[in-house]
Amino acid sequence: MPHAFVPDDYGDCATGCGLPAGNRCHVRPAAPAPAATPVSAIQPATSRAHPDTSHAAAASLPGYGTTLYTVLQAVWAAGEHGRTDDELEAETNMSHQTVSAARNRLCAHGWLIHVSGDRGQRVTRPTRSGRAATVWRLTAAAAQQFEGSRR
Repeated sequence: MPHAFVPDDYGDCATGCGLPAGNRCHVRPAAPAPAATPVSAIQPATSRAHPDTSHAAAASLPGYGTTLYTVLQAVWAAGEHGRTDDELEAETNMSHQTVSAARNRLCAHGWLIHVSGDRGQRVTRPTRSGRAATVWRLTAAAAQQFEGSRR
């Protein structure tokens, strides 16, 4: 009969079975589930405690040649038509994980937003596998800053 392992002075089970700790008759207690992080505890890329230079860096254009810049440039090149993550993967020859991480960071910093339809709903396009994917575009401020940097 399975039971919790209680060690004796010799490392054997003191509950009466007399078997060593690794025996299958011992029930291992379930590990407690990790506590979920409340949304309010998740810190943005910069907080009020960071110096002004950190805020300026977060708001500045990503450096030329970086993954963020490459994704930003690919979305900018599409104009108002925008790009899905799948299209960005094909355009940049980057993995899904790399593209989605870069796109998430660009969204968090106010560079990208989803394209909205006439009624405010998210615009989607089919991926190469036929699934619906959100279309992303530059925010107006990002487009202005990005275009200004390219002159």
